[in-house]
Amino acid sequence: MIKISTVTKLAISALLIWLILIAGQMGYANLYYFNANNLLDQWISEGAISSESSYQQAYKAITLSNKLHSDNPQYIETLATIQEWAVYGGFAEESNFSLALANYDRAIQLRPLWPWAWSAKVMTKWRLDE
Repeated sequence: MIKISTVTKLAISALLIWLILIAGQMGYANLYYFNANNLLDQWISEGAISSESSYQQAYKAITLSNKLHSDNPQYIETLATIQEWAVYGGFAEESNFSLALANYDRAIQLRPLWPWAWSAKVMTKWRLDE
């Protein structure tokens, strides 16, 4: 039988606890992302943001998602899309387009071969006549 020292047991326990915390954090980030993405899908199908509270809920959810998992390009791209829709819905100034473009750039840096972030960025620039 292999004997494992107390120090090794403590180190393994600490590692497992850390991994559980990271997994929980990413799980919560994913829940917030799906909340925001479902609202975004609803806006797309309706052609408009249904209400200011819907926008606030989506923005808050995707912001929390990005705080919990800041290097996820899908969450960053979704934030950019919500920032664009905020301008179209009249809930944000035109300067939000600059924020959206910066977030598209960040998503592209993290996942350069993902075509959807590139196309979203190009469409935003086209709408702005850039």
